[in-house]
Amino acid sequence: MISRRIARHWTNGWLLALLLTVAVLPGQGQPPDTAPLARQARTLLDRSDVALEKGDYPTATTLAQRALALARRRGRPSREEMRGLTQFGRIAFVRAEFAESVGWMRQAEQVAERLRQPRQLAYSYDDLGNALSENHEFAEAERWLRRGRAAYHQLGDASGESMALVNLACNELYQQKLPTARRYAEEAVRVAWRQPKVSRLVNALSNRGRVRLAQGEYAAAVADCEEAYQLSRTTPDVAYQQLALYNLGGAYKAAGRYREALVTLERVTALNDSINSADVNRQLAELNTRYRVSQQQARIGALTQQQRLAHLRAQRLTWGATSLAVALGVFAVLYGLLRRQRAALAASESALRQANATKDRLMGIIGHDLRAPLVTFQQIGPLFEALADRPDAAEQRYLAAALTERANAVSALVDNLLDWSRAQTGQVVALPQPVRPAVLLASLRTLFQPVAAAKGVTLCVEGVQDANKLPDSLQTDPNLLAAILRNLLSNALKFTPSGGTVTLRAERAPETSNVRFSVSDTGVGMPPDKLAAALGGEGAVRSTSGTGGEAGTGLGLAVCRHFAGVLGARWEGSSFPGQGTRWTLTV
Repeated sequence: MISRRIARHWTNGWLLALLLTVAVLPGQGQPPDTAPLARQARTLLDRSDVALEKGDYPTATTLAQRALALARRRGRPSREEMRGLTQFGRIAFVRAEFAESVGWMRQAEQVAERLRQPRQLAYSYDDLGNALSENHEFAEAERWLRRGRAAYHQLGDASGESMALVNLACNELYQQKLPTARRYAEEAVRVAWRQPKVSRLVNALSNRGRVRLAQGEYAAAVADCEEAYQLSRTTPDVAYQQLALYNLGGAYKAAGRYREALVTLERVTALNDSINSADVNRQLAELNTRYRVSQQQARIGALTQQQRLAHLRAQRLTWGATSLAVALGVFAVLYGLLRRQRAALAASESALRQANATKDRLMGIIGHDLRAPLVTFQQIGPLFEALADRPDAAEQRYLAAALTERANAVSALVDNLLDWSRAQTGQVVALPQPVRPAVLLASLRTLFQPVAAAKGVTLCVEGVQDANKLPDSLQTDPNLLAAILRNLLSNALKFTPSGGTVTLRAERAPETSNVRFSVSDTGVGMPPDKLAAALGGEGAVRSTSGTGGEAGTGLGLAVCRHFAGVLGARWEGSSFPGQGTRWTLTV
């Protein structure tokens, strides 16, 4: 079953962090304060929210301190003061410093009481109740949460009332008061449907699912969590999908449906990566813009300085024709030096960009493609432990197969990563030696036949039986050649759906002693731009998921292209979307 801390984080505490952002908006019925101090305080608090969302607690705290100081300089209670105090409570809350969070939330509630604004009071009651619950002050937490529920009800805010009921259910669940928790959870769902809002419905249904799990109603719990997930998919905010999937994975695990649990929890990891990637991309775009602006300003400054120097020199060298000639000569020399310096600088910048691109690619692979299967290993362990209490041979075989598959994927990824890294630094050289094509084909068939069978794909290897039609040996680097064919076969199986065919063929090239290896499939094919990149473009090919959800890095084809060049082989390919792909390597 989901641990108390994790469950709280996802079903209540995590969502609270989102909901608290709403709590600090100006109350209805009163126009925003336009005083300079209030505006400055709100701006600082907005920046503090962003820092807190990114996990930058020191910056969030510093900005909140400045905002609260400005708010208190106004000499009277204000929404900005309440918001500043609440922000300190939020920071302490997400850092699991719940006693400190309670202290700040109490101060925020006192300011709300002095403001006498119903909506702000509702927010403060609920925030204080959550903090008290996390601090295990359950009786007082219930009192404040009930006050928050009543305040939302009086406002006619079904969305807020549902949130308060969810928090009440969680407070009871922590005390193992299951009947009361169930009553609150049921009511939260009913109220949430009065004023449908995705976040509240997802939260309410997931919470009822948790309560049902605690009561041993596994099928009903799974149904609640599945409904929450389907609702979460109607919003573009993937964070809600991640919340729903996490709870669904826990429900599957508790119900003994380990196969679905593993697949679902892996999707949680994928969504988390997408959230982080989006955030990272936004930050990179901002940094890139700042860099370009700073570079442009530096160039403008340098040009201005050069113009000033040129002007001074021109003034000093205007004493006749001879002086003019000297000035022109000096200018020509300086201009030539400047051009060479700029060319050298451009070359250095290009090399630096290439190095940074390689570094970013490596870090992206390590942070996503390599970490994802490792997270899977972490998830499979507890699932095996759960199976020990109620052994299920079919589930054990599935998990064992999944473990083997992920281990093989990690091994292949590490091989490609090392090969690609060597290629980027020019460390790959061919070491020719005799290679028997028929033996190589047989070994590849043995390696990939189980993979093809598991996916329901037919693997055909042509050339092993007709070995007499092939040269007995081929003078080439066996490791580089095998690496190319492994990557091509792996890609073909990845992008061929069940029922399709992958063919590996070797034949003597016409009128030569060379051997032509080909890998063809009946898969999804490639768009023209991706095919062009694989044939002769720079860098790695943009990765996509396979027909069975297989992950990829886009390194495989880049490795093939580079290794083919090192071997001096002819590298060709053709592909049409929906019709399959064919790669040919003539060695």
